[in-house]
Amino acid sequence: MLPVDGRQLENVKGELLKLKKKEAADCQLWHNVAREEEQKKQTNKEIADWHQREATIKLGISQTALFNILKERQKISDEVKKNGNLSRKQKREGKSEEIETALLEWFKNARERKIVIARAILFQKAQDFSNILGDSDFKATDG
Repeated sequence: MLPVDGRQLENVKGELLKLKKKEAADCQLWHNVAREEEQKKQTNKEIADWHQREATIKLGISQTALFNILKERQKISDEVKKNGNLSRKQKREGKSEEIETALLEWFKNARERKIVIARAILFQKAQDFSNILGDSDFKATDG
């Protein structure tokens, strides 16, 4: 056994105390996360327990709309994650998805570099991508 002086013993005690505090904080964090998940499950269960008529009244939508939302739930969720725009009432796609994807990536890169992009530049870049991708019928619009 190695001899230990008082300072070393205090340092070891201090480290143990820090570990116990961190462990307690981690335990509290896990408890909070578990409680939030339980509340989410309870809310989802309440919604699932509603009868269709009650759900349409509480949500202010028609039964047809409710059925469509439930049927397309995963697709809607994926689109929101992809586009991030919750304010749109309808989803519209452009005619050339390849050009739009390339233009979006170019736009994101330019914005990361804090470059301001005018409408005319965006149109020109879209036209450039259409030429590169061989789409001679492409016409840039703001719709």
